[in-house]
Amino acid sequence: LFQTENPALKQILAGATYAAFAPNGKIFFSSPMSGTNEIWSIKPDGSEQRQLTNDLSDEFSPIVSKADNSVFFASNRTGAVHVWQMNADGSNQKQITKQTGGFPLFASADGNFLYYHHGLERTLWRISLKNGEEKMILNHRKNYFSISPDGLKVAFSEKENDREFIKIVLL
Repeated sequence: LFQTENPALKQILAGATYAAFAPNGKIFFSSPMSGTNEIWSIKPDGSEQRQLTNDLSDEFSPIVSKADNSVFFASNRTGAVHVWQMNADGSNQKQITKQTGGFPLFASADGNFLYYHHGLERTLWRISLKNGEEKMILNHRKNYFSISPDGLKVAFSEKENDREFIKIVLL
């Protein structure tokens, strides 16, 4: 915990790489504290730290669905990086991408879709959380995509004639 008003009062909550806030304020993060990257949860005050995954593979890049508080994360449990889903308490872990894997970016507010960054192609994909259909949404190779809070737009950087700019595309 870091306070901009008084940087000397910083408090280290946990060693982490990726972190995401849940709607209730709880923090989900990946950390190698147990020997491999696993998904953990913690309250913002540092209490109730809990390891949610426990596998020899690496789990990382958690995001939390506003629709039902489920946690999506990337894992290489199957030998390739795929998106997995679990309940906020770590139960009911299941692989949701089958065709193409990647890193979760955004869960739609209605709980119908999950957008993810393809692990190899670096393109933007979407999976239906109702029927499992995986579909490429944007065939642009990018290192980073940012999806708007309403899920209607995606932003990414572009370069044209030595000029860099942000491009926004309607989904």
